[in-house]
Amino acid sequence: MVFEGQLKRGPTPTDTYYDEVDITSYLKQGENTISALVWYWGRDGYCHKNSGTAGFLFEAQNSQVSWVSDKSWKNHTCDAFGVTGDPKPNYRLPEYNIQYTSKAKYDGWMLPAYSETYFSPSVEVANAGGAPWNKLWKRPFPQWKNSGIVDYTNTLTYPFVSNGTVIEMVLPVNYTITPYLQIEAPTAGVTIDIRTDNYKGGSEYNVRTEYVTRAGVQEFETFGYMNGHKVQYSIPAGIKVLKLGYRRTSFPTEHIGLFQSDDAFLNTLWQKSLNTMDLNMRDAIQDPDRERAQWWGDAVIIMGQIFYTCDSIGVKAIKKAMSNLLEWQREDASIYSPVPAGTWHGELPQQTLASIGKFGFWNYYRYTGDKTFVDYAYPKIARYMDLWKLNAQGLVVHRPGAAEKGKENLFWDWTDWGSNIDMPLRCKDILRTQQNMNDNDKY
Repeated sequence: MVFEGQLKRGPTPTDTYYDEVDITSYLKQGENTISALVWYWGRDGYCHKNSGTAGFLFEAQNSQVSWVSDKSWKNHTCDAFGVTGDPKPNYRLPEYNIQYTSKAKYDGWMLPAYSETYFSPSVEVANAGGAPWNKLWKRPFPQWKNSGIVDYTNTLTYPFVSNGTVIEMVLPVNYTITPYLQIEAPTAGVTIDIRTDNYKGGSEYNVRTEYVTRAGVQEFETFGYMNGHKVQYSIPAGIKVLKLGYRRTSFPTEHIGLFQSDDAFLNTLWQKSLNTMDLNMRDAIQDPDRERAQWWGDAVIIMGQIFYTCDSIGVKAIKKAMSNLLEWQREDASIYSPVPAGTWHGELPQQTLASIGKFGFWNYYRYTGDKTFVDYAYPKIARYMDLWKLNAQGLVVHRPGAAEKGKENLFWDWTDWGSNIDMPLRCKDILRTQQNMNDNDKY
């Protein structure tokens, strides 16, 4: 019903997103069971603000029923899940590697007939709208597109017995996926490593999974998404492989803008660009692996592609991104990214200026005519622009960017990659250049 629900936390620095779904088709007359597997990261990242407390909120009401998640619900900490050893994901990601040890006691845990032996009464932490989750913001776009479990591009003849070499399964293109396997293991306690060829995308470790077998036939899908062109299964020798597959999830937009020419290179470039855009649309406008963070220098570029290509659902990703940026504006009026975030605190002025400029917020209004959003955004942008001053020569006074109070040393006066980068534009240098040009003109 809901696969990888709830967006990463942070519509504001204190609030939380929630999902709204229609469960009518899943209900039957009489007794029903509602089950959820919940993953609490417990740490901040460049794309997520940690609430500090795990929890699960559920509410379903109509004229006949009223179900709410209270102390009458049962819960259990699933001890099949653990944490891998090193290497672990780079510090920018709130997600951690998944380690799962197969245990028969969890077979069918979501079904009505499952024994409640392992479950205990829940503890009521807070009501909806209470701390630490605070105000609840409705998810602004639908659930992810979901392919279900499908086959890889390359075909294997099942079953076969692994010889211990890495089994590399090919995806059609760089997809965001959750890998799946079905195996028969002769013994328990054997570790299978699952990762993609993008495991070190961006030069640092991203996410991977370790699956620890039990004896017999078993299947597993790792619910922490990863991306890449290939999935690499390291299955020890002697294990019988019954099936390998994957589930693709992606942003729920449709491509309605098209490009086609008689130039094969341009057509290929279009397809690659289209897939890159898809990969960068998720909880936020982000990269798919190293940071999953909403840097606005990148978001502005992708916005133009979304407007050209996507339907109105795609535009909702842009509106969420703009809302995030403005709702995280600090008391000193500075606007910074990436947000949502718990471990980033500095303003990159050039990126913020790009966001509120011609190819950022103005582009949104040009394509949508959404005056209501302009009325909401304008006062916040005006406060930010008041931070910028002009000098006696009428030039913009350079600002290195603001940082969170108490973390003033954590900012990045970024203009471009490279060395010997010009930051402030100095009037005396302009005058000297002009004088040199005049002198040259004499000759």
